[in-house]
Amino acid sequence: MTPNRLSWRRQGFRYVSITPLLAGVLFAASVSMIAHAQNSRQNASPFALAQRAFEQLSEAQRKQIQDGLVWSGDYKGAVDGEFGPMTMRAIQAYEARGGDRRDGILAPRDISALSKEASRRKAAVEFRILSEPRAGVRIGVPAKFMQRRNNKEGAIFRAADRSLILRTFTVPESRQTLRDLFGVLTKPVRGRRIPYKVLRDGFLVVTAQSRARFSYTRVARVTGADGASILRGYTFSVSQSLRRERAHQIGILTIAISNSFDPSPAANGKSGTNVKTATNKPEREIQAKPVQNAEVMVATALAVAADTYVTIIPAGQCNSVRIGKAPARLLASDKASGLALFSAPVGGGVPGTYRFTPAPAPGPAYALFAELPFSGANPQISLARGSMEKGPGPLPRVRVITPASATGGVILTGNGDLAGFVARVSLAGKKVAGPMPRLSLSLISPSKISAFVTGAGLKASPFNARQAKGPAPKVNPDTAKSAAAVSSGYVQALSPVWCRK
Repeated sequence: MTPNRLSWRRQGFRYVSITPLLAGVLFAASVSMIAHAQNSRQNASPFALAQRAFEQLSEAQRKQIQDGLVWSGDYKGAVDGEFGPMTMRAIQAYEARGGDRRDGILAPRDISALSKEASRRKAAVEFRILSEPRAGVRIGVPAKFMQRRNNKEGAIFRAADRSLILRTFTVPESRQTLRDLFGVLTKPVRGRRIPYKVLRDGFLVVTAQSRARFSYTRVARVTGADGASILRGYTFSVSQSLRRERAHQIGILTIAISNSFDPSPAANGKSGTNVKTATNKPEREIQAKPVQNAEVMVATALAVAADTYVTIIPAGQCNSVRIGKAPARLLASDKASGLALFSAPVGGGVPGTYRFTPAPAPGPAYALFAELPFSGANPQISLARGSMEKGPGPLPRVRVITPASATGGVILTGNGDLAGFVARVSLAGKKVAGPMPRLSLSLISPSKISAFVTGAGLKASPFNARQAKGPAPKVNPDTAKSAAAVSSGYVQALSPVWCRK
C-alpha cells in the first residue's frame, strides 16, 4: 500500500480504494457536519435546552418536579407537567441555592433531593389529600395543627387560635350563579381590598385582604349526577399576624392547597384519604393533634463544648429556657450584648473549631439558623443566602431574609469562614404585605463571643482566627463554596432556643 492510496480487503467484498481527492472531500464534509451540529447546540437557547430535557421525562416525573418546587418555595404555578418560563425560573432558583449551575436542567440526583425535601416539608405539617364528601371535593389540608368541623355545605378546618381556616363548600348554581358569587366576593366593603380577582367561564379566583385577615377563594363549576350545574370551592383564610410572621411558608401552603384542589374527584377517578364521618349521627368535631408547644422559639444556639451552648437572650426575658428538647441551665450572661451561655444535654455534634475571618469583606454570605417551617411544625436548621455590606463599624452588616428566631444564628462568608453571630432580629414595626424583604442585620464578632465563653469558664475557645496577611480577600460569588459545603460543619452544632415567658 502506498501512502497515496487507502485500501482494505474484506472476505466476500470487492477491493475498495479511496483516492486522496475523494478522502479530502469526505473529510471536509464530516467536519462541516460536526460544526453544524455544534452550532445547532450553541444556537439553541438555554430555555429550549431545558424544555427539551424536561419534556423527555414522564408526566409523573414532570409533575413531581413542579410539586417539589412548590414546597421549596420556588414555584407559584400549576402542577400540570407543562414547561414554561415560571418552571424554568423556579428550577434556576432552586439550582442557585445549591451553588450549582443555573441551566434549568435537573439531574436525577437533584430530582431525588427535591422530592425528599418536599416530603419532609409535607410531613412537618402532615399535609394530607382528603376527599371531602359533603362538599364533593378533594383538597390538601395541613392536618398537623388544624381541627375539623362539618357543616351543611362542606367542612371547616381551623387552627386552635383560628389563625388558619380552610372552608370547603358546594352551592347549586340554581341558587347562586358563578357570576353572582363573584360579585359577592368582590363587592366593595369598607376596610377590605381585593388584590387579585379573575372570573372565567368555569371558575373564579379572588383574594381579599383586611387588617385582620387575608383570604384566597377558588371556585369551579361542575356538572352534577342529575346534569345540574354546581359550584364547588374553598376559602383559605389566614390571620395577618401569622401571615406577617410566616409570609414565605403561608405562600407555599396557599399554592400547595390550590394545586391539590379537585372539584370533581369522582369524575377524575381520585378518592384521596377519606376521613371517617358519622353521617347518621349529630355533627361532631374531629380533633386533630394540637400544637405541641406553648413556648416560643426565640433564638438559635451554637455548641461551644459538650452540652454547652452560646446564644443571645437578654437576661430575665424567659422564665425557663429549652435548647432543642432539653431544659437549659444558665451559666453566664452579658447584659450589654445579650450573649448567654447555657448547659443543656442536647447531644448534638460539636466540631473541633470554628474558623473565622477577623475582618470579613463585603460579598456573598450565608445565614444558618433554627426556625419552624410552619406554625406547629417540627423545627429545622435553615440556610439562607444573603450578602455582606459595609457597616458603620469594623464589622459589616448582613442583608438576608430571616425570621426572629435567627437571633444567635451564625453568618458565614462565601468561603465558609464564620463572620459573626446575628445580634438580634426584630420584625417589630415592619409592615409586610407580601414576601418578607431582606433585613439588614448587625453582627457580634467571633472574637467577642470567644472572649465571653472563655471568661465564663470554658477551658478552651472553639473559635480560631484564620491567619491571613493583609486585608481579607474579596469573595467571588462564582468561586464561593456551595451551600452544602459551607453548612456541613454547623448544622449538627445548631439548636433552636425555646422560651417560656
